[in-house]
Amino acid sequence: MKKASILITVLALGFHVCAQQPDTIKVQSNISFPGWSKPDNKEPLIIIDGNKQYIRGTTALKDINPKNIESINILKDSAAIRKYQFDGTAGAIEVKTRNGDAGFYKKAIDTGHIILKSEMQPGFRSANPSKVIIRNLLQKDLDPKAEPMYVLNGKEVQDIKKLDPSTIASVDVIKNAAGKSSYGEKGKNGVIIITTIKAKKKSEKKN
Repeated sequence: MKKASILITVLALGFHVCAQQPDTIKVQSNISFPGWSKPDNKEPLIIIDGNKQYIRGTTALKDINPKNIESINILKDSAAIRKYQFDGTAGAIEVKTRNGDAGFYKKAIDTGHIILKSEMQPGFRSANPSKVIIRNLLQKDLDPKAEPMYVLNGKEVQDIKKLDPSTIASVDVIKNAAGKSSYGEKGKNGVIIITTIKAKKKSEKKN
């Protein structure tokens, strides 16, 4: 927990003081820094190994293992907007991990509460899903009866409560009209398509 706090402080300070041109900062987890203030009370975009994080600001990094971070690249103002357009209006923090392994601290996942979240986009995949625990994939809808359709390895399933998150290779989320268009009435509340590591390897062998 202490190391994670130090990491966030390092990121925060760097984002506050950097110029428009990007700076690369080697992480030193044994150094602490004073606090910082966010620009215009906005949270910067976080990118880990090339993947934009849906949670903005340093909160997106609270579970990352500092030992697995290779470098941090901070973009401000025009530099961030030029690279990430509207998403970069509050700046951007690019985190590069060693060997593409974010190394999140392992946390238990209550798959019984995995339900559709409107902010997620179709076709979302982690760069290295077999190494990173898939957390908080979806969030409860306002309507508890609006259950999404689950498709596991190409077959419809009623729920995923017994699914071990560590066996997941990829997750695709299809919302609303797109779900109904692809899967009919069953997909009207969204479709969650899950492929396990075992099924993915089996498919690759066939091809």
